Amino acid sequence: MSGIINSAGSRSGVIGVTVVPEESGTFTWQMIGSGGSAGASYAATLDPGKYVKQGRNVYFSLYGYLTHKGSYSDFFIVTDLPFTNVDTKGLGRMPCILTNYPSTNVDAAWRTASIQNNSKQIRFQSGSRMDVVAPYSEVVTNYAVQISGFYFTDD
Repeated sequence: MSGIINSAGSRSGVIGVTVVPEESGTFTWQMIGSGGSAGASYAATLDPGKYVKQGRNVYFSLYGYLTHKGSYSDFFIVTDLPFTNVDTKGLGRMPCILTNYPSTNVDAAWRTASIQNNSKQIRFQSGSRMDVVAPYSEVVTNYAVQISGFYFTDD
């Protein structure tokens, strides 16, 4: 059966097409080190994260900066994405678009960001092969991080 539905009290559209539910909103996220703690001096200015979820697809954008690094250590991460990234058909980590990165290092090593498999966390990678996790110690205060991306969820 095919055709267009257009009768009184019905929805206009193509028969057999599924409408994908969509939601959008904001969320609270954090930009921290994977070890240590906030301590007394940690402070950040983070715009609310924005997302659109269409079915299992999640699109998001983040913007913010640290004003005081606190007592965090180890690796530089973003936490508390609105939904969990799932490993869909072996894709695993999902790359992000990273337009700003606040590093003290002036080097030839690139920086990138990826959403970790089965998590709500973004990890920053560096190095010529992107095989080194970026340390929290290189992060500079008062310089922005700007990230956007896409991932799959079962939430």
